[in-house]
Amino acid sequence: MGNAQRNVMGTPPLDYLITTLVRTLGESEFVLRFPAVVWGVLGIALTFVLARRVTGSRGIAYSAALLFACAPLLVHFAQEARFYSLPICLSLLVVYVFGRAWQQPRAWRWALFGLATLIALFPHYYTLLVIGALVLGGIIASLPFFTDRARDLPRAWSSLAVALLVPGIALVLWMMGQGFTGPGEFGFAPPTLFDVIAAPVTSGYRESPFHLVTMQVLGIVVLPFLAVIGLGDSLRARRSSGVLLALIVGIGAAGVLFADWRAQYFYTARQLLFVVPFYLILVAAGLDVLMRVVLRRSTWAAAGTIVALGLMLAVFALSLQRYYDVPKDDWRSAARLIASAASRTPNTYLSAPNGLEQYLTFYESSLAPHRIAEEQLPPRIEEARVWVVNWGNDTPRVVETLKQGARWRVLPLAVSPNLYLWYAGAAKEEQLWRELAALDLPPQVLAYSNVLPPMQAIDARLAQQVTQRSIALMQTMRPPLLDVPKARFWRRIQRMPTGE
Repeated sequence: MGNAQRNVMGTPPLDYLITTLVRTLGESEFVLRFPAVVWGVLGIALTFVLARRVTGSRGIAYSAALLFACAPLLVHFAQEARFYSLPICLSLLVVYVFGRAWQQPRAWRWALFGLATLIALFPHYYTLLVIGALVLGGIIASLPFFTDRARDLPRAWSSLAVALLVPGIALVLWMMGQGFTGPGEFGFAPPTLFDVIAAPVTSGYRESPFHLVTMQVLGIVVLPFLAVIGLGDSLRARRSSGVLLALIVGIGAAGVLFADWRAQYFYTARQLLFVVPFYLILVAAGLDVLMRVVLRRSTWAAAGTIVALGLMLAVFALSLQRYYDVPKDDWRSAARLIASAASRTPNTYLSAPNGLEQYLTFYESSLAPHRIAEEQLPPRIEEARVWVVNWGNDTPRVVETLKQGARWRVLPLAVSPNLYLWYAGAAKEEQLWRELAALDLPPQVLAYSNVLPPMQAIDARLAQQVTQRSIALMQTMRPPLLDVPKARFWRRIQRMPTGE
């Protein structure tokens, strides 16, 4: 947990604490991913009860829960050992408890809201945006226009202030002790409309041009249109719940983009996952209104809703299948490979542009002392070895710098179509290949790198040993890491001469 806090920008500790506790039960893929699955399943239930609470309709609640359960990115991160699933679940809990306390004030309900807020602040700081939206929503809900405003407004506001006092103090103390790691080294690029509006729901995984078009139509046109209808129906009924949901979505999206711009961090659709459930509730409410208006009869409206949901889920299914088909960037295997090399060669250095080394040190904290600045390359130590890591198709400038060094040779490797490694040293290429052959190369490296032919040319038996160790390592790994590389791996093996 301490390693994660030092190496992940400003990340609160709760999810890492849970992961640390779970690791006492084992480190299998199932054990490490299971908490995220639990939070995802609880998120479905909380979406249902929140939708039922704010709309009063069981049908809308079922629709919202179904959309949540099948939304590709929500399913994606409910299967990964990362912190995204937990804040989604806790944000839903905070909003639900707030609604109950605001409408039916009791001391224990406000205490529960304070406790839920305290817990929700420590898997991710984005929960602050949800709290801000609740405060602004409370101000708007206090207007005489709304029929569901709190009966005793002074008491409601004083109770809210008291409930937020302890979480606020705890957060300030934590940030004073830990703080943020400062601006990122990645740089901020303004995202497209699709990246902000559509991708958090439909995902950015594209199966075909037709799939891309359907995702754009669904994500940029249909879903926002339904959400606006849901908001409009809430205003027509003079209920503040729709406004509150819309504020969470709007303030959440604007806050994430502003934070990324200020921190010079790259935007990804997964950053907005915590607002997706509230958006889907508005979508489900809008779909219900549209079907009742267009089809009029309740039975026809219910049938139309089922058909519309089926079409949405078909697009979601294509996106989810594409996610499973896309090769994964296995940073863990890359980190373990480099750590293994560093344990054999003490004078091993790690260079990664744009702060990418944090993804490696997250998995292998032993790599932290091996980091080296670009201006210090190539090292003057004769026996030194350098690993360069980059994500993307561009060759880092440091690789060209190493190639210019006297006697330095650089060997290219890849762990995925996007995750590249370079192994460099002031030695003959044959020596560097032999050093790599002594390591347990991950199957992904053999699948995406041209490492076997040069090893075969040096020593056929050496290449066979590398292959056998890689096959043994592959047997210990589980999907989704090897769903695609496995086929590529076997094709590479079959093309290699036996040497017998």
